[in-house]
Amino acid sequence: MVPCYHTWMGNISVEFSLEQLQAIVVLANNQLFRVKYIDPKMPGHVNRPEELAISKEAVQVVEAALNKAKGIKPRSA
Repeated sequence: MVPCYHTWMGNISVEFSLEQLQAIVVLANNQLFRVKYIDPKMPGHVNRPEELAISKEAVQVVEAALNKAKGIKPRSA
């Protein structure tokens, strides 16, 4: 039986230490690199640009929060 995933997305609150959050950001960035550059070269790969865009946005939000907590100012555009 295939699990059923619903498209409903809500917000949750979770507490992490700065070190834990940094580790998650590093892992997420590594995974995004793999999805963007390595996976497309694999046979049978299915491109999911919407999922990649949402994932990048989520990592950017977490990175911004982490940098703010560390006292690092955001780059000016």
